[in-house]
Amino acid sequence: MRAEAETATVSELVNLLCDLPGFADVHTRAVILDELRPSLLAGFRPAGSTRMTAHLMIRHLLHWDGALLELAELLALFHGETPAITRIRLLVARLTEPVGPLSGQGAELVRILLADGHQPWLPSFLEIAGSAAEKPPRSPAEAVAFLEELAAPPHQPPPILRFAIALAARPGCSPLQRDDLREWIHRLARRLGVTVTAEAHPDGPSGDQGDGVRLVVSLQRYQPGSTEWLLSMWLGYSAERWIVLVVEDEPQPLGRIVARFNTFLEKAQELSGGLPSRVEFMLPRSLLDLPVDRWSVRSRSDGTTGARLPLGVLCPVVVRDLDRPTDSRTHERWTHRWREYQRSPDLSAERAVWLPCGREQDPPGSMRQLALALAVVVEPPSRHSRAPAGAVARAVGTALNAGVPVVLWGRDEGDAEGHVESGALHAATRQLISGGSPARLPERITSLRRRALDSGVPSPAEQLALVWDDPGGRPDVGGGALRCPPKPPDRRTGR
Repeated sequence: MRAEAETATVSELVNLLCDLPGFADVHTRAVILDELRPSLLAGFRPAGSTRMTAHLMIRHLLHWDGALLELAELLALFHGETPAITRIRLLVARLTEPVGPLSGQGAELVRILLADGHQPWLPSFLEIAGSAAEKPPRSPAEAVAFLEELAAPPHQPPPILRFAIALAARPGCSPLQRDDLREWIHRLARRLGVTVTAEAHPDGPSGDQGDGVRLVVSLQRYQPGSTEWLLSMWLGYSAERWIVLVVEDEPQPLGRIVARFNTFLEKAQELSGGLPSRVEFMLPRSLLDLPVDRWSVRSRSDGTTGARLPLGVLCPVVVRDLDRPTDSRTHERWTHRWREYQRSPDLSAERAVWLPCGREQDPPGSMRQLALALAVVVEPPSRHSRAPAGAVARAVGTALNAGVPVVLWGRDEGDAEGHVESGALHAATRQLISGGSPARLPERITSLRRRALDSGVPSPAEQLALVWDDPGGRPDVGGGALRCPPKPPDRRTGR
């Protein structure tokens, strides 16, 4: 960028920063700057005025690769996606280009990618870059520049070539773009003297709904007794590849989060190239029965224009318990039983326990059952019973505290036609538990919901809530650009 153009861009950026409420307030600004990496602010001293501080900070961060991009993301987290934030992103992109030297073949690959703006390239980038990428690139040019500099693993083609192969193999790739990619792949392969097959796909998620990408949503209470919640969302491409989609520090009422959820789902589809293969809600005990599977959303891939459908009809929806006990022994039991559940071809009667509510039970007998259970079905009391309030929630909590990884129950909700009878719910749940691989339970519930929608006949599956809690598959709720799930606690140290 020429000196005059850079000066004009910095000046406009300074004006926008000074107009942001969070940056103009000295205390909020200090919080924002504290979120930047400490190394980026080494040697930086704020000035007496907001305008001078903004100018000095921009000039300071320009010397650090990616620092202004990081600042723009932080400002978006604090202020939301406003027109001012959009303009700031554009100005930052101008100041930080070019992203790096591209070879001739790299520049050609970028042109192929930009020819189809709907082609999601980020999943393929993460498959190849893995943990070497500290944060996701913001453009195809950044992705290609990074991969050209990345060393190739032993006995494998260069990462940039494997990236193109992964792109050509994706289901969402248009025929014209796939032809261009294959021609590019074969030309580079001949030049390097390596043998590749453009149709082959590297190890990693592929061919699935959303290419195996999970959307993980966390709701945490802002303060004890508060009715407002903090929202975080991640996209998980594998056990070690995560993208932070949303981390909000501003608490919000639940209704506002529900109203905004469709926007976040559309962003997730844009990044992953389709619906997530699963949506996982990490919720506190008080929200486990939240009907998240009924949240109304739009799908970019369902072939409709503007039509909204329940989330649980479009893709599998499960719930995770944020209040699980964290001591090492409980975690070990929970992990062991989850692995048993995944390996089971079916569930025997003693491993799938039924807990009826509103009836006299033998507490010691129930605890013995829970000690062996891989899955628990909590049967809600009939509408006319005198079961105490909260009986279902207490039964679910008892199962979770016992280390059971999968808990299924029915919500007692009615509609204009009346609620689904408990007998129908009981029969449908028994069929789900015993009628197929336990590992496919979320998908089978989704299939029942789709059939009910197509037929117009109410289904008991519309009432089902499912806790599906893999102890090793949780993202780091501390945030960050690309985060892995925390390691299980060490049994010897408890940490």
